[in-house]
Amino acid sequence: EPVYRYILASPTEYLAAVDDDSQTPTVIRTAPTLAAVLTDVAANSWSEEHLRMLLDRSSATSRLDDLTAVPSMTWEALAAADRFRATIRNVEAYRLEAGIIDEPLGRLLELAGEIDAGGSTDADGNELDTVAATYAVLNASAIAAPSDRVKLAVSIGAPKPLPVAKINAQSGDLLALLLREHLVEDAADTFQHFHSSGWSAIGSGIKESTNFAEFVTPALVDGMIADVLRDSTASSKVGRHILKNAATFVPDTDTDALRETGRYARATGIALPIETIRRVAKAADNEDDRRVVLELLRDASPTVSTEDVVEVFGALGNLYELVAQPGTIFDLVKDDLHEELLNRLSGRVAFRKRNGREVYRVTVL
Repeated sequence: EPVYRYILASPTEYLAAVDDDSQTPTVIRTAPTLAAVLTDVAANSWSEEHLRMLLDRSSATSRLDDLTAVPSMTWEALAAADRFRATIRNVEAYRLEAGIIDEPLGRLLELAGEIDAGGSTDADGNELDTVAATYAVLNASAIAAPSDRVKLAVSIGAPKPLPVAKINAQSGDLLALLLREHLVEDAADTFQHFHSSGWSAIGSGIKESTNFAEFVTPALVDGMIADVLRDSTASSKVGRHILKNAATFVPDTDTDALRETGRYARATGIALPIETIRRVAKAADNEDDRRVVLELLRDASPTVSTEDVVEVFGALGNLYELVAQPGTIFDLVKDDLHEELLNRLSGRVAFRKRNGREVYRVTVL
């Protein structure tokens, strides 16, 4: 007893003596001992540094089952030392005391990998709010990896799906992970909530979704049409729907989306109406894009008129617009595609192959 009183009153000297004793690797080996000592050192106003040093010299076998058995002033140090079990009761007691899942608790949970949901009441017998605990874990910035947060949230076992509005949306794969674990509903509201987090969130979410094609709207993919059509999984789910409804999904102001609409239609063999082709033509800004438009024009459904060809040529610019200027003479590449489209302008232009060159000399009548 006198020795113990000396230890409590002289932490610096005691801890220095422990450090000098190679035969004493740990000073506390059991949970009951740790609980009793922590209660006493708190009463003797040990500093945070002394408390940290003591816990560093405790054994992992002393990890506490019940965090509330010791003074709350010791909880942060206990979390930093991984010296209490990650039970729902302990986690909620700590969180409600601290106000958040802070870095020490976050690290303890990362090490634990899951939260033991057994025992759904607090120390006073009140039912714990597992939904609030789940939201707290999902929104914990102290737990960096979304996969860790989702795994921990699942282990709590709260009723699901959860209303998505209380989950902090972020870029990356959080949305996909939530959908995979059925923590949120696979529905329009969920995707709308994550829309501001960008394509990395929405794209991974579309991959995981089984219902996206049923509820997709222009708002859900606003600003992301080009990304959707470039992505093999997303485009396989909604690409045809977007092209069929290009008037509402693909705005005139999104030139990248318009160009990708043309590329996707050509790659998949989807025939576009002339209204869509006109808009794609206006967004074409290089030879490859113009070639895409010409192929779409050839394959359009329904078949385009002479005036349609003239209008689309005009939108393409780069010599093509000259077909609207009578008396003009110019050259175009000689190939089957140009030949077919020039034939559709019969009566508006005459063309012939130039000797020794793979071009057509076109004369506008």
